[in-house]
Amino acid sequence: MVRAGYFIVAIVLAEPVDAAARVSCPLPDTRAETALKINLGRVKLVHRHKRKQLALLQQKRKRFRGGSDWQPVGLTQTDLEFRMKIHVNAVSVGAKRYCGSLDRVEVFLGYKDMIVYIAQKYSPNSCHYQSILKHENLHVAIFRETLEDFAPRVKNRLRQAAGRLTPVLASTARQAVNQLKAPMQREMKAMLLEINATLDRANAAIDTPENYNREQANCKNW
Repeated sequence: MVRAGYFIVAIVLAEPVDAAARVSCPLPDTRAETALKINLGRVKLVHRHKRKQLALLQQKRKRFRGGSDWQPVGLTQTDLEFRMKIHVNAVSVGAKRYCGSLDRVEVFLGYKDMIVYIAQKYSPNSCHYQSILKHENLHVAIFRETLEDFAPRVKNRLRQAAGRLTPVLASTARQAVNQLKAPMQREMKAMLLEINATLDRANAAIDTPENYNREQANCKNW
């Protein structure tokens, strides 16, 4: 699930120029720079919840975990975090008129923590604990590998979106920022929805009754 992303904006105000010479905003001399930083997240093991508590945590996320007859013995939860920082050059071209051009875009995408819950009932040395941990590690791998797979595509989409932006004419520097920010936000939102859909499908593929039955057959007395 994507947590609400936010934008950090840096505005560089340049010296005014002759308004007569700037009827429209010219293209910048250089293309906007783009940067992507990903975080694969750190795993935190939690072994203090009862199975009923895990079921409540699961219900809050509304994730399918094998049907109503199943009570979770393990659970992995995380959020895909997104942040974007844009740097805009805003040049005054007259009274209440600014030309704004995108200078740099920095995007952070990743996970802060991955919380792996294992039911309190099972001791760390037990067959059950190891079976649960093995399954939850598959979810951790799915989250990380999906992010790594998408990273080049996100970076390419970011670069293309920044390259399509042309300078804007606005009444204030802040308005110029908002005009440049909106299309970047739309591009990233579409990509984030695609990542989330991929994560949901991959995680659901291993959270099936058939898979649970195979895994639980390795240990007795669940």
